[in-house]
Amino acid sequence: ELFKFYGDDWFNSRKEIFGELPLSDDWPQAQKLVDKFDKLSKPLSADLKKDLWDMVAQWPMKGRIMKALPEESEDISIAAEEGIRILHQPQAMRSIEELSEIGRCMDNIIPRQSNLPQAGRGAFATRFLPKGSIVTGSPILHIPFKEPFVNMYNA
Repeated sequence: ELFKFYGDDWFNSRKEIFGELPLSDDWPQAQKLVDKFDKLSKPLSADLKKDLWDMVAQWPMKGRIMKALPEESEDISIAAEEGIRILHQPQAMRSIEELSEIGRCMDNIIPRQSNLPQAGRGAFATRFLPKGSIVTGSPILHIPFKEPFVNMYNA
């Protein structure tokens, strides 16, 4: 998928499959908690910091925000510096060096909601693209047999 966004409703309607996953509003709240913990725990010893974080991470009332938090105290500084989402999708962010080597600039399109009823989200041009322009490269998933694929969506 070019723009990976299912929306909160997609996950809410599949709680029996995924459980209670963090939703859009949960990530910023979890980030605030991590940032505050990181700031307050800087003068503490590594052992005390670990013990305190273990108490937070093992809190008996698990909610969506709790599931967004790092499981290990060692990940607090990473989450505070790079953002909490990097722990959940480590391959979602790439270094400038890696992007310079293998990446492609896609500033010609942005994801957004369509104005057409029932069209959903899609990719929209950010500037004029002349006829014959390559909008983006996309990996191809070859499915040699139609039946398993069709049955997956009809189930």
